[in-house]
Amino acid sequence: MKPIKNDNQRVAQDWIVHARSDLRYAKRGLDDRFILGAHVCFHAQQAAEKAVKALLLAHGRDFPFTHDIETLIHLLKHYHIPIPSCVLRAGSLTPYAAELRYPGDMDEDITQDEVRKAVRLAEQVVHWIKKAIEQGKKKMI
Repeated sequence: MKPIKNDNQRVAQDWIVHARSDLRYAKRGLDDRFILGAHVCFHAQQAAEKAVKALLLAHGRDFPFTHDIETLIHLLKHYHIPIPSCVLRAGSLTPYAAELRYPGDMDEDITQDEVRKAVRLAEQVVHWIKKAIEQGKKKMI
């Protein structure tokens, strides 16, 4: 991985802070019967999306305004940024960005197992990207 420049690092860290906040909301919602599974999945998707955007920013790459994680993953590949399978699988979270946000959407179709899988995947993505950005920063020193 190439060394990460200071400005890129700072901006990427801001995005990671937001990704971790969304992840925390998602994790807290897992065991709270008053929080809808759709909302938990929405925050899991947001965490993964913001983490992937952080990785692009850390490498000085721009991205389009999109919630489509597959599009963002395509950019990572295009720029030859190495990514593990958990990040590649994060595209499966994209439907949770918009399809489940409002009453009457498909929230009644989401199982508790799907909710837990979404949070687990988002957690893996955020953790790996946070670590990758930190390792890139250390290479600067």
